[in-house]
Amino acid sequence: MTESEWLACDDPQEMLRPLQGRASDRKLRLFVVACCYLIESPSQAPLPIYEAAERFADDPAALDDVWRHWLQPGKTSSLSWPERPAEWATAFAGECRRGEEGDEDADGYPPSAALPPILREVFGNPFHPVVPEARWLTPVAVGLLGRHP
Repeated sequence: MTESEWLACDDPQEMLRPLQGRASDRKLRLFVVACCYLIESPSQAPLPIYEAAERFADDPAALDDVWRHWLQPGKTSSLSWPERPAEWATAFAGECRRGEEGDEDADGYPPSAALPPILREVFGNPFHPVVPEARWLTPVAVGLLGRHP
């Protein structure tokens, strides 16, 4: 994918391909959590699973909290688990497309057209990555970037 294709793309699964192996787990998890918030109405309180997954993006120790909320009794999910964020993000984007194609099992997912702006917000332009100055690379900043200096 070229930069102009990235900027014009409306297919989230296509946009995720060039990010594979380059995007941090944290950003991939935050992308999916942001997409999940599109499912709920703004007037509703966030579901505990979204809040747990958001905490897990920054704190791997919060995984137990994610598991407690992930599957409710009697419910199943076709999405992969947050421990595999690239797979989770791709599967979520696929579920959005299935819902648009009338697949009742994917009912409730946001339209896939809503995901590209979130991808661009979370990941920026992968063809022009931000290069932080060395003095900015404090341990906290490095952790947030999801990479090592």
